[in-house]
Amino acid sequence: MPLPIMPDPFSGFILIDKPCGISSFDVIRSLRRHLGIRRIGHAGTLDPFASGLLVCAVGKYTRLLQFVENQSKTYEAMMILGTKTNTGDPEGVVVQQVDFHLDETKLTQLKSAVLQLSKQQVPAYSAIKIDGKRAYQYARENAELEMPIRDICVYDFEIINIDESTPSQFSLSYRVQVSKGTYIRALSEQIAELLGTVGYTVELRRTAIGRASVTDAIGLDDLQSNKVFLMPARALLSNMPGLELSQTQAQDILHGKTLCMEAPDTEAVALYSSDGNLIGIAEINAGTLKPRIVVA
Repeated sequence: MPLPIMPDPFSGFILIDKPCGISSFDVIRSLRRHLGIRRIGHAGTLDPFASGLLVCAVGKYTRLLQFVENQSKTYEAMMILGTKTNTGDPEGVVVQQVDFHLDETKLTQLKSAVLQLSKQQVPAYSAIKIDGKRAYQYARENAELEMPIRDICVYDFEIINIDESTPSQFSLSYRVQVSKGTYIRALSEQIAELLGTVGYTVELRRTAIGRASVTDAIGLDDLQSNKVFLMPARALLSNMPGLELSQTQAQDILHGKTLCMEAPDTEAVALYSSDGNLIGIAEINAGTLKPRIVVA
């Protein structure tokens, strides 16, 4: 018997512009209360002091968040040079202050130096788990812990503004596009080191994940005005190759069958019906297309 291929009205992506002062999970709580649906998740946690784009998924689409999470992320940040906090952000305690005079030569070379960064130590105040325990829990207990090193990639970097707020202390604002898993708080500390000083992130805003922009997001106040709408899957999975299936092929996928497919091997390809509805995610290996996740 043919299975219907149509959007699930209780599944989809929602773009939220998270305000400062609340956690990412606070956003999920608000969505659950407003929508009356418990199965909601998000891609890419934002710290409470940060604002900007939070991609949320409802229903079956929560299984697709891993593919959104893997995309590049764009941020705008302001950092203070000459001062260091234990958390790398304004919520921490100042642990170091140094006299700092901006070196114009180092500033000129900063962009190329940042683009060459390829490794980063995970901050002690982070949610990464080590031996089943969050890193920030160890940090709060003043426990000595060797933090792991991550491979990162900085795709683009631009200085937005430099301002000498007080003698020997500067604020530097920048825009950056980075790979998954990059900590901007740690990146600011790396930037400060390249300039020969210390620093911390005082403001942070995420403006994009892949091609999804914060300009398309809604604020939490919009939830009270019933302005919630679900984003098309193509908009969030635009970095992934897509494949349109015939009605027969789509039915086979919905029944859990594999397909013979003359196409390059790939770990993830988005499958769409002829009318553009997302069917799911599949992998192609040696001419065989095998469904990984079915959401239709």
